[in-house]
Amino acid sequence: TKTTKALGMSSARATFGNSIVAWGNDGDHGRCSRAPSLADGETFSSVSAGGHHSLALTSTGRVVAWGFDGHGQCSRAPSLADGETFSSVSAGGHHSLALTS
Repeated sequence: TKTTKALGMSSARATFGNSIVAWGNDGDHGRCSRAPSLADGETFSSVSAGGHHSLALTSTGRVVAWGFDGHGQCSRAPSLADGETFSSVSAGGHHSLALTS
């Protein structure tokens, strides 16, 4: 079982196998209680905790985000070209970053 830890401003996250465990200040935006679920056949590859939102990368190269979205840091992921996937994610204070493959 792979374990990845990420510390944010008000919460911490860890992946254990096929689920995300989150704890800390949940606030009004579900920073801890709204951790994402997986599609069939997916696993979590990595996780990143930002100031008030978090990101997770799945084994299929899909990015999932949850928490505060006041600046589009969860909902405005760019469209990818055919065959392109995300390979790494990082959550900042009010922004999100991702590398593509």
